[in-house]
Amino acid sequence: MADRDVTALRAEIEAARQVRTSEQAQARVQERDAELTQAEVTQAEERQRLRGEALQRANAVIRASRARGNVPARLREDVDADRAERPSRPAHPRQTQFVPDYRGGCTLHCGRQLARGEYIWSIRGMSWLKDALWAESRTFASSDFFSVGYGKFAVVYSPEAGALPGGQCGSLAIHHRPDTARQISLQYSIYIKAHDGSWVQWGPTSRNRYDPQSGWPEVVFGPDVHWEGFRPESPPTLGIFGLSHEELISPESEFVVGDELTMKCVLDVRSGQPPVTIPRYPTGELQGTSMSSDMQAFLESGNFSDVQFVVQDEVINAHSQVLCARSEVFRLQLTAGMQESVTKTIKIDDCAANTFRLLLKFLYTDSLTAPEDLAAEVAPNDEDAATERWVVSQYQGLLAVAHKYQVTRLQRLCEAYLIAQFSPKSVCGIAAQALLLQ
Repeated sequence: MADRDVTALRAEIEAARQVRTSEQAQARVQERDAELTQAEVTQAEERQRLRGEALQRANAVIRASRARGNVPARLREDVDADRAERPSRPAHPRQTQFVPDYRGGCTLHCGRQLARGEYIWSIRGMSWLKDALWAESRTFASSDFFSVGYGKFAVVYSPEAGALPGGQCGSLAIHHRPDTARQISLQYSIYIKAHDGSWVQWGPTSRNRYDPQSGWPEVVFGPDVHWEGFRPESPPTLGIFGLSHEELISPESEFVVGDELTMKCVLDVRSGQPPVTIPRYPTGELQGTSMSSDMQAFLESGNFSDVQFVVQDEVINAHSQVLCARSEVFRLQLTAGMQESVTKTIKIDDCAANTFRLLLKFLYTDSLTAPEDLAAEVAPNDEDAATERWVVSQYQGLLAVAHKYQVTRLQRLCEAYLIAQFSPKSVCGIAAQALLLQ
């Protein structure tokens, strides 16, 4: 009996020793597995970091390569879409001509297709924003999308400065969702409305570029935007003006008024078009305009005229297109089936030839002969008073013919001159004519 008890006790002790040995071996295996798992996690994180850096370097190389070769590609796309025409090359090169003297230049215009936009977004009930986002299982709030140039944008806000569209993180940012295959460059500024109604800029005015071939379907821009896990060495302070959401909505905050936050973003967007060279012509070639003098010479030459005016037995040639465009009375005479529309000859009995020439000159050049130029037609030995009366009479006659042919602008010019010439000697004649022309 005693021997059996000793044997059984030894068996139990041996069994317990084996169990403990097995547990110790299993614990060592678990510790080794845990060490291996941690090492694998560390290696995986390192590989992820290296892949991110390699991807950034590869994208930079791709963008640089495309920047060197994208001009022909964009030109080909524009030609295919009928947006531009490639200048045709001459069959034979032109022979260079000798230029003895040249002054000119050109301007390289890089602001082609530059669009500017401004968007104001308000969030009411800021103290309830986190609850509203939690109910929708979202991390950020977004405004409606708006378009500036070829870009499509929205304003987004994350109260936790967490995940934003495109996998980036930040608090307040501009969300770009491209709907075309165009490269764009943009300059943006973000402002927050203060208690006193003024706009306070948050962060500097910044610039970014977007290449649709980079592989990112959408990106965000903002003062504290960063990639999760890849924050820069000098990370920006998270939150609007470095304030957390709770600090922003606190009673001491100067930016949330009546539980409402108002933001404004200003965008300048340039499409990826090549710059345009604009010739700068010598200034001497562009001084003034020759339209008035050319039209007067056209009237005086009589070339291509198709209408004749007979004024005091003097024939004056003119052009029906100009007359119809400038006077409703002439248009009716020359196009309404009246005798003048057939004969193309109009007889004038109630106007002096010189006065009618002044009318035609105004119709062609839209300019009125100055009083001093009219006075120069009077003989030098005439008295000043006689000269003044003669000029006044010319303007009175011109006012009458302008009224007859409904040339309103010429009427107003003549009236302004005659009003300025009111005197005891001229007031009766001017007043009598005013009564007749009422």
